[in-house]
Amino acid sequence: MKKLIEDWRSFLTEKKADPTYSQETFNAFILLAISNERGGNRDEIKNDIRAIEEVLTVTPVERVDGGVQKDVGDYFLSTIKLRIRLPRGVDREWLTQEVVKDVNTMRGLTVRSYNTERSRELREDEMNYSGTLPKDQAEHERMKKRLLGFGGISTSSGGSPFTEKPSYKHPKATSEGRSEETKE
Repeated sequence: MKKLIEDWRSFLTEKKADPTYSQETFNAFILLAISNERGGNRDEIKNDIRAIEEVLTVTPVERVDGGVQKDVGDYFLSTIKLRIRLPRGVDREWLTQEVVKDVNTMRGLTVRSYNTERSRELREDEMNYSGTLPKDQAEHERMKKRLLGFGGISTSSGGSPFTEKPSYKHPKATSEGRSEETKE
């Protein structure tokens, strides 16, 4: 019965029977010149590039992340990041060149430059779904201790900020306030 329940749980969580399986992927960064007169808009271009075999995702790289997004008169320069699946036995540089050739044949697009970086496939059991990774949690704790350490600073009024809780009671609601009102 225990085996049956474990099999059912693994079926529900979609755990694979082969733990050694991993899909090798890599990222390719491409600087595109997109013609303003020919071809489609950025969304249509992303869809066309996604249709290339072995391309998994297409994401524009914004300026804050080191990409280029600039209108230069007749064309628009845009950096995109492609996530590409690398089949076994295929050279990464060769596959990148084939993808770049396919992109260059698209109407209104010219590849100005490209480079690649290796990425690692994460298994679901290795992922932390809590919203922060352990290294981020450690950094958060360190920053919190550093910032909360400023509570002992003396101020011009003589006390430290945020050390005493302020009273939210209305002065007339206290017994002192009532007794002063009745005396008048």
